[in-house]
Amino acid sequence: MNLNTLAQLIYEEIIQSRINPGITDPNYFAIVLELRNKLIPHGDPLICMNIGNTGLLMNLSHQLPLLRLHPLYDTALPRIAEIICAEEQYLKVIDIGANIGDTVATISEKVCGSFLCVEGDPHYFFLLQENLRKIHASVVCVNAVCGACDEEVQGYFMTEHGTGHFVAGADRGALRLKSVTSILEDHASFKDANLFKVDTDGFDTCVLRGAQTYLAATGPTVFFEYVPALLNVHEEHPLAIFSYLVDLGYRSALFYTNLGLPLEMVDLCDQENLAELVRRIDTVNIGYYDVLLPGRSLPADLFADFCKQEIATAQRILNKAK
Repeated sequence: MNLNTLAQLIYEEIIQSRINPGITDPNYFAIVLELRNKLIPHGDPLICMNIGNTGLLMNLSHQLPLLRLHPLYDTALPRIAEIICAEEQYLKVIDIGANIGDTVATISEKVCGSFLCVEGDPHYFFLLQENLRKIHASVVCVNAVCGACDEEVQGYFMTEHGTGHFVAGADRGALRLKSVTSILEDHASFKDANLFKVDTDGFDTCVLRGAQTYLAATGPTVFFEYVPALLNVHEEHPLAIFSYLVDLGYRSALFYTNLGLPLEMVDLCDQENLAELVRRIDTVNIGYYDVLLPGRSLPADLFADFCKQEIATAQRILNKAK
């Protein structure tokens, strides 16, 4: 038995032990998880995880299969895409930090659209291309590291646990950063993209700043990862990004926990409430937030209704999962 076959068996046992906990020993999940952890250092073999009808290749160390065991994880974007498409009669998505293509896969299960997928890590870019060949959607893939502007920075990409992040250091080589503005000059058909998703492990606010021209001109719905602890590394005040977004015309947001639980609709001018949300991050119950900003196609009353529906939908999903 080769390593990839063994890794696939271990992955499937992990999933089944959580889906059907009553038919296995209570300690079985911990046992197969330990087997997974012992196998990872031996080449971190590839597995295949199904999202709908699409099998996505990823390394065994990738956290996505474990995260998707949480009933709300990664469920919001398809619903968001559906309402955008219904309002505007089209869907174009810019996916910054596309990783292995899971966002395209989850959205494409619900609604048809076009996707511009940007991934900076060479290994994940290879997997992204392999995976998206299986999806019947219009997809353009770009291998680039996004930043606030076009520049060269000293550092390198570190890949672990299914994600890649930038590590600064003058002795570690250099990376060329490209802004969203620059990328869209090469892919002008996406300048009217109505959904902008950013998940770049600490570079998210830099990416948003590098997308100023696009955000101001198009006013897309935005879904971005917000990790205040990583902003401190870049010496950026945790709330500064919200003032920037208000200046671009965004006024409200729906905050989700890192596991997909919608919390509340927030006024982006309410600095006190935003500060309280930051204080609630404890890395246990809330590790970070995903923030949804309604675009111009989602007027205030429609977005308020959507937020109420999201909270109610989440509660139904959680009740069903009990």
